[in-house]
Amino acid sequence: MYILLLEPYDTGSHAAWMRGYQAHSVHEVHLLSLEGQYWQWRMLGGAVPLAERFLASGLRPDLIVASDMLDLTSFLALTRPLTAQI
Repeated sequence: MYILLLEPYDTGSHAAWMRGYQAHSVHEVHLLSLEGQYWQWRMLGGAVPLAERFLASGLRPDLIVASDMLDLTSFLALTRPLTAQI
């Protein structure tokens, strides 16, 4: 299974969890994240640059895992053509 892990705040415990999951998963895990700064902005607006990066990446995951810091509804709305079947 090909998993896309989304994290808008890539620092500290968020980064440790994300990289730990990637390292220990039996699945192929691709990380898509933003720099760990301005946490309030990342919670409110991080979905937009992550959606842009996802659309430009050509990635086609089987599953998307997102941290609770991501506005997932906005991300999915912005990427609907590619995420509707996930």
